[in-house]
Amino acid sequence: MIAVVTAAVVWSGAALPVLLVVVGVGSAISALLKPSMQAMLPELVRTPEHLLPAHGAWSIANGLGAVIGPATAALLLAQADVGAVFVGLAIAYALTALVTRGIRTEFKRSQSVPTPGRAKWLAPLRGVTLFARPGARAAFALLMLGRVMSGFLSVAIILRATELASTDQGAQVLAGSLMTALGVGSFLGSAATFVARDRHGVRWFAIGAILYGAGAALLGLFGEATPAWILLAVAGAGNAMLWTFGADQVTRLLPDHVAGRGWGAIHGIGAGAYALGSVAAPLLSEQIGLPTALLAVGLVLAASPLLAWRGLVVANKLTTPQNADVTLLGSVPVFAALTGVAVARIACTVEPRRLPAGTTVVSEGESGEEFFVVRSGELVVYQGGHEVRRLGPGDSFGEIALLRTVPRTATVVTASDVELVCVGHELFVASVTGHRSSDAGASARVSAVLDEDRRRSQPDPY
Repeated sequence: MIAVVTAAVVWSGAALPVLLVVVGVGSAISALLKPSMQAMLPELVRTPEHLLPAHGAWSIANGLGAVIGPATAALLLAQADVGAVFVGLAIAYALTALVTRGIRTEFKRSQSVPTPGRAKWLAPLRGVTLFARPGARAAFALLMLGRVMSGFLSVAIILRATELASTDQGAQVLAGSLMTALGVGSFLGSAATFVARDRHGVRWFAIGAILYGAGAALLGLFGEATPAWILLAVAGAGNAMLWTFGADQVTRLLPDHVAGRGWGAIHGIGAGAYALGSVAAPLLSEQIGLPTALLAVGLVLAASPLLAWRGLVVANKLTTPQNADVTLLGSVPVFAALTGVAVARIACTVEPRRLPAGTTVVSEGESGEEFFVVRSGELVVYQGGHEVRRLGPGDSFGEIALLRTVPRTATVVTASDVELVCVGHELFVASVTGHRSSDAGASARVSAVLDEDRRRSQPDPY
């Protein structure tokens, strides 16, 4: 709709302020799309092993769009006028909307966990706080440095082309050629993610930043177009790797119920970082010269993974679950319908707990804060002081109080030394209730247990 309005504004010959308002509104609306699409991606992937290829495909699609879009616009401009470009854009958006209608996932709005003392209007700002943890901070900072470099390089390429070419027309052609080199490198870097052996880790994330920074840093040292073309291809490949492997890390860090906020923070602050880089390029070039500016900014980015390596290792640990925990949680009925990505994300956050025989794990009537899965040992469940069931390896308990927001309905005591796996309240509720099949299954399971308890409490008519 915005594209159609823009075309109408152009054809009507409206004043520039009107056009700027329409474009501004369109930019604000389109800014909502990327975070939503990035948050949806893991919902369409069943296993963690498919996350990285999915992000690689995303990067390739973005790269192809960056080439096809401008080329189509140039063709329309040659045959018609600017209004025709926006009409074509409107058609493209309409086709995209039709395709989007065919996307179906099992995910839905999750049940929220009450958070006393926290203003609801501050909830959207939590996107930034999601990256406050050690490790997450390092990944976020590296991605933002990449955006600064993207903004800086977009202007630096034009400045470099102006320096190397003898005429304005030659500078335009050379700038287009250098931009193409960056795009070709981006395509190759995205394709490389499909063959990366280390499919989950920070090694390639760091290598991407180093290649991006090094390619840009060396760009100003050569006075010929051919080396510049090669270096920009290297930089483009590094940028694609940085964002693809970085997006993989972020996706594993962010639970589905807050992923949109997290990606909103990345794209929102990233837009500011891009603008900062764009403004810095001419200013630094004027003060210290373009070659020195490229060298300085490029080396900062290339060195950043080394300086942040400890944090990146922590990020890797935060997103790498133990295989035993994934297997155990995947066998629990309340998690059975979740995707492998969701189960792996839960497994990354679990707290193992070893308790001796005779320990009261939960008490009837108290509030519930955790969900428990038995890894080993035996526990006894009491209601009103009477034993009602026993639990062993693979069994779970605690979901009723969390899903129904009621006090604990039973007391659970260890009958032997036990090892439990504990899942926090907020992540458990959001994961289970944010998925249609798991929510329905969990609700049925809770109802069955409560019905059984109700029948047990009724006096025998005979």
